[in-house]
Parts: sequence; C-alpha cells; structure tokens
Amino acid sequence: MTSLVLTDGKQLTADGFEKLPDQIMITPYEWNNPHPCNPEPEELENNLSLNNCIWHNLGSLMQQGSDIAPQAVSTRMVAGMWWFFTLIMISSYTANLAAFLTITRMESTIKSAEDLAEQTKVKFGPMRGGSTASFFSNSNHTLYQRMWAMMQQAKPDVFAESNIEGVERVQKAKGRYAFFMESVSIEYEIERRCELTQINGLLDQKGYGIALPINSPYRSLVSGAVLKLSENGVLGELKNKWWKKNGGGKCDVSGEAEGGTNNELTMANVGGMFVVLVVGCCAAFLVAVLEFLWNCRKIAVERKITPCEAMVSELKFALNFTEITKPVEKPQEDDYCKQDLGRYSGGLFGPANTHQHLSIVDLLHGFYVSLMQSGSKMSYPSQILFLLLSCFILLPPCPALPDVIPIGGVFHPESNDHQDVAFQYAVERINMDSYLLPHSRLERHIANVSFVDSFTTGKRVCDLMEVGVTAVFGPESDRSKGIVRSICDTLEIPNLQTNWRGSLKLDAPCQLNMHPDPDAIALALVDVLKFLSWKSFAILYESNEGLMRLQEVFKSRDKLSAKISVYQLSMDGDHRSLFKDIHDSTQTHILLDCATDNIMNILRQAKEVDMFGDYENYFITSLDAHTLDFSEFEHLQTNVTFLRLIDPNSPEVINAVNDWVHGEREYGRVLNIRPETVRRISLT
Repeated sequence: MTSLVLTDGKQLTADGFEKLPDQIMITPYEWNNPHPCNPEPEELENNLSLNNCIWHNLGSLMQQGSDIAPQAVSTRMVAGMWWFFTLIMISSYTANLAAFLTITRMESTIKSAEDLAEQTKVKFGPMRGGSTASFFSNSNHTLYQRMWAMMQQAKPDVFAESNIEGVERVQKAKGRYAFFMESVSIEYEIERRCELTQINGLLDQKGYGIALPINSPYRSLVSGAVLKLSENGVLGELKNKWWKKNGGGKCDVSGEAEGGTNNELTMANVGGMFVVLVVGCCAAFLVAVLEFLWNCRKIAVERKITPCEAMVSELKFALNFTEITKPVEKPQEDDYCKQDLGRYSGGLFGPANTHQHLSIVDLLHGFYVSLMQSGSKMSYPSQILFLLLSCFILLPPCPALPDVIPIGGVFHPESNDHQDVAFQYAVERINMDSYLLPHSRLERHIANVSFVDSFTTGKRVCDLMEVGVTAVFGPESDRSKGIVRSICDTLEIPNLQTNWRGSLKLDAPCQLNMHPDPDAIALALVDVLKFLSWKSFAILYESNEGLMRLQEVFKSRDKLSAKISVYQLSMDGDHRSLFKDIHDSTQTHILLDCATDNIMNILRQAKEVDMFGDYENYFITSLDAHTLDFSEFEHLQTNVTFLRLIDPNSPEVINAVNDWVHGEREYGRVLNIRPETVRRISLT
C-alpha cells in the first residue's frame, strides 16, 4: 500500500470596504416630538445625528441590531441599500475566509508519479530498506525503474532512515521533496499535520495478513474472525478511532486529491454591489428632495409666506449639520387665543366689564353647585331653562343684543350619543320662542373633532372664537376638555358640559356642568342598597374611574351592615373566570359598574357560567341602562335593578326626540333613535 505525500500551501487576500455615514437632515419626517405626552412641543428632535449614523452603519456592518431606526421613506431607502450592500460584502468575505482556512496548500502541478518522473525540481525518495524501496527496486515497470534510478543517482541522498524522518524532511523542504510510504501511514500523518497532503492514488496495492504455522488449527478461526470484524464494520470503527479521534481529525482532507483553488475577490466580482448602493442612495436623495419641497409648501400655507421664503428658511436649517433640535414655529392662529378679549367680544357686547362678567358667572356656578349638592332634581324643562339662563345671564351688561348671537358646539363624530343633533334642535327651539329672544336669534357653529386629537380641538375652538361665539358646548372627551376650558377661562366665555368625570371643578369659573354631581349619584346608590337590604354583595368595576364613583358606597359599609367583596373586570373582555370565582363563593348579589355598551356582553357571560339565574340579583350603576334591550333575558327570574334620569314616557322627552327624527328626515337623514333609547347625555 504505497502512495506519495506533498506539501501544499496557498495565500488568500480579501478586500475591505468602508462607507461614510451620511446624515439626511433635508427630510422633514425625521423630526419628532421628544416628549410624546406633550402634544404641543416647543422643539423637535432628530435622532439621525452624525454619531448615531456612524453607530447605525457600524452595527449593520457587524450584523448587529441598533435602536436608531430611520422613519422617513428616503432615509429608509438609504438604510436598506446599505444593509443590502453590507450583507453581500460580509457574506463574500466570510465565504473567502472559510475557503482560506480550509484550503491552505499551494496549488501543485504534480498530480501523479508520472509528473514526478518528468521533472527534476522536486526530489523524491522512500525509507531506506523498506517495503516501498523494495517495490521500486524489484519492479518491472519502466516508469518505476526510471524513478528508482533517479533516486539512486540523486545528490544529496533522498532516502530516509525512517518514516518520521521522511515526514519531517517533507515539512522542511517546503514543496521541494516528496516522500513515498505506505498509504496507511500517510492517512495517519495527514490527519495530524494539516500542511501535508496525499497526491493521486496508490502505486501498488497489497494486503496485510496474520502469519500462522502450517496446518495450524487456528487458521480458519482467525480468518473467520477477521472477516466477521470486517463485515460488521469493527475494523472501520477501530481505524476511525485511532486515525481520526485519538489526536487526529484536525484537518479537512476532503477534495485534496483534486487540488482545490481559492481565488481572490476582485472589483469585477463585487462591482454590482457598488452600483446598487450608489443608485439606491441617488433615488433616496430624490425622494428626500420631494419630501423637502412638499414640506416647504405646507409651511408656506401655514405661516402665510411665499414658498421661496419657506424653502430658504428650511434649507438654511437643513445645511446646519450640528443641530439635532428644531424649534417649532406655530402659526399665528394656533396661539390658543391669548389675544385681548375685546378682539372677539368687544364688537358683540361693547366694552367688556371683567369684574361684573366674572361675578355673574360665579353666581350662576354657585347656584348650580348648591342645587346639585342639595339633592334637588331637575326636570327636563328645568334643565332647558337653566341652559338658557346660563347662556343669556351674561347679556344684561350689554347695551343691546345683536341680531345674531353665535354659539359654538364641539362634538365627536365617532360618538353615538347624538349630542350634535340635540344641540342643533335646541337652538332651533330657542329661536322659535319669541319671548326669549324677541329681536335676536342664535346661530350655531359646530366643530367636529376626534376624541384623541386635543391639538386640532384647540385650533377649532379658536376658529369658533374668531366668529365671536358667546358660549361653547362640549367636548365630551377628557383629553380635549382641559384645553377648551383653558381657552374659555382665558377669554371669559362660558363652557357648558353635559357629562362628568371626576369631582366638580370649582376652580374653573367659566365652566358649567349639567350632569348630576357624582357625590349625589353615589348617595342615591347607597339609598338603593339600603332599600335592597343586601347583607353581602360583590362589586364589579371596570376602571379606576368607576372605583372612584363608588367611594361613598365603601364609606357607608357600616350603615349598610353588609360584607363587600371587590373585583375588577378583565381588561381583555373575558369575564367568565371571574364569574366562576364569584359562583364558587356562593355570592348572589352583584353591584355592576361599567360602560353602558359593555353591560349586555357582561351579562351574557354571567349567564354562561350560571351566574344569571333565579337566585342572582344585579344592581347596575349606569344611568343609561334603560336604553338596552333585555328581551333575551325575559324568561329568566334574575332581578336587575338600575337608575335612570330620563323618563321615556315623559311628554317632554317624546316631543324632543320626535322633533329630532322629523327634522333629520327633512334633510334626507335617518336618525335611529326612540324615546326609550335616548341617553341622558343628549337630554341633559
């Protein structure tokens, strides 16, 4: 078993690429509010500073994430092109590096014994007196005879005294010497010396055997055992154990006989990546220019300047690469009405008497507070009268009423409480009453805004102030209510609310609220609980606001002589597990505080877990529960109690709702509302 071994070395180089980070300040969509909780920031901030851009590019190059994320289309295009570029370049470099570490041998022109015999640069020889030397000396093959003659004539001597000496000589010769030895020994050495390789196949093939005496009784047994070991793969496992595992297996010798090659990367190989990068950056720059021009147009409209002036101003700031914050220049009409009061109200009422105006509002506000705290009930005509009083009690200081009195309302289109419809027909009813306004009429101005957009709400309220409204109704949203109240307090304009969240605000002299006082409602709940005489009950509340409304119930625990358990409804809308726990506690009395729109879903889930049967009693705190359809529960014996402020059988309520429906029909609109479904907020 004879073969030959040669050294094989190879060098590999890799090109490096670097990209300078660029900061695109020209796009307006990278400037963000640094404090999202503040809807009216004084300045904007750009996260794509020079340092952050460098960090972002280095993170991409190292295949690491970064919390610096572009937001504009143009900057995302630049980042995407850079990611694509680094992905290809890093992948190419990694592939070449792996090939360099795997194939570290020189590419040799010697592929067989014939190649050795045809050249004189690389010397070769076997171990002196070994079986390989005997093979060459006794061979009848012309090629091997010629090679044997070359070995004998070579100077210096090419024979080695041992296999170890021959292997060391190959390593020291650096590709100038080839050593012949048995293939088994070659395989053992190349598993441990990665700089060595085996060239071509076997020169000759002979097998090993176990010698025994003639006619030995063990011959058949030994032969059978050897064959069995070979068939079972034991011999292969032993070879793998001693050749590859015990000190071997360090080198990957696959494909070495073919003499693999590994070429350098050139610009021709990766030039397309640079083209993609440059084209992508140019396209991103064009998009950034379009974004910049569109933003200049918007600024020109908002600030009422020419587009050229806006472009020059924005371009000067964009070219200042050291700035990472941008001051917000608010339009003049967005100054939230800090102008002099006479600008809006002087033309309507004449010179404003501030002290007299505020004293009247304070008197009216105190009257309403005392009325609510005394527990008095206001019927629907009384509420209308109070609305009229609150609107026109401010008019006596005026020398004369104008022909047209503007009045504003702020409503939410996504709401289903029909406040805008009620406001519209309330104004029409007042205009029809010649006794209230014999020589004047009300002119309604409605502003529809989103529940969550307080900034737009402020702008729309200021628009109402521009037309000289004498009072503002709404809004319902807690997010917008504060800014409307602030504007009205600044200009001393009445702000009327029809809903209530939290306690009564006594520090807002121009705010009037038509909703019953929460403390009065809480006392009413306590009175109902006393009447029901529940000895124990569970309170199910939906939000912290509901928990605040029930504080009076907790304070009256001793008066009620009842054991109270408190549970919060699940935020995900699935309350079955909660009702199961209450069912296991044998509790049958439930006080439910939640939004009106969620009541039916909660009761249906209670029914699914047998918590809406003959023995259960429910007390619902919603004042609009009477508008719900409980027909699906009419065959059950569950007792459901709730309060209401509106009597759907009242002639006033019926007439008001009919006016709404018929009036909307004249305009070609359909209003799906009945006296029994109208909610308190629309008739407050």
